Amino acid sequence: MLHGGPEPTELIFAASVRPASTDNEAELVPGNQADKKVSGPYRRYAVTFMANPKELSWTVSPDGAHRCTLEFMTFVYDANGARLNVQYNGIGAAIPDARFASVQNGNIKYLQQISVPAKGEYYLRVGMRDIASDHVGAVELPVDTVAKLPAIAVPLPAPPAK
Repeated sequence: MLHGGPEPTELIFAASVRPASTDNEAELVPGNQADKKVSGPYRRYAVTFMANPKELSWTVSPDGAHRCTLEFMTFVYDANGARLNVQYNGIGAAIPDARFASVQNGNIKYLQQISVPAKGEYYLRVGMRDIASDHVGAVELPVDTVAKLPAIAVPLPAPPAK
């Protein structure tokens, strides 16, 4: 997930990155892990991951549920390659056997939010990992390429439980 590194292509996924607010914000999105030197104001971005369930590794548990565990990562880098902020989340899916076939016909979606300093040149590196297969996919884009897109209304996530 290093800035400028090769794009892992073992796991193919789609990502949509859009501003999640029209105004600058003084605080980081809850759950973001910023470097201590980073300060606001920030612009908030929504990263929507979409994965084809047929491309993921599923195991079947004794109760017949199909299980998959995924990790979602968004990194913010400055123009010099210094990592400024990270949002990292994992999910586990357990799909009953009766619903598994219908789930295979759609996409698995996950929404993440990341704070990016409002001024300067920054890059987002967006990645996804399938835990069972240890396959990773990643894509990198300059924030400038999405900064002027219309914002989508996404409420702030709740702060993490302590």
